[in-house]
Amino acid sequence: SYDVQVTDTGSEIEVTGEESLVKKIMQIFTALDKVVTRGVTITATDVVSAIKMADKGTLEFFGELYNKILIRDAKGRPVRVKNMGQKRYIEAIQMHNFLNKAFFPGYFNFATSISHLHIIRFFN
Repeated sequence: SYDVQVTDTGSEIEVTGEESLVKKIMQIFTALDKVVTRGVTITATDVVSAIKMADKGTLEFFGELYNKILIRDAKGRPVRVKNMGQKRYIEAIQMHNFLNKAFFPGYFNFATSISHLHIIRFFN
């Protein structure tokens, strides 16, 4: 929780409060705006992720969470990672698959199937 006041005037958003907190809130709004500008629909979960990343000092990586669509759900909506932990998990799976494909080509199809099952379970 931040001790700031946010006012939407219709054409602008005004943030008042302690200068350091106002700066942090504006950085969060900027990060969210960059994602929305790319055509991504954000939810309350995305806002919470941005706030948590700002608190941890990792807000600069927020936009990276929306770079890649992992799969699409039954309604055709994109499924993306929701935080840096999930992003690292997916990158580790991809590196594992790359190494398996390079050194064990016959094993690759099996490993890919198992990885997809892990991804589906991890995001549900």
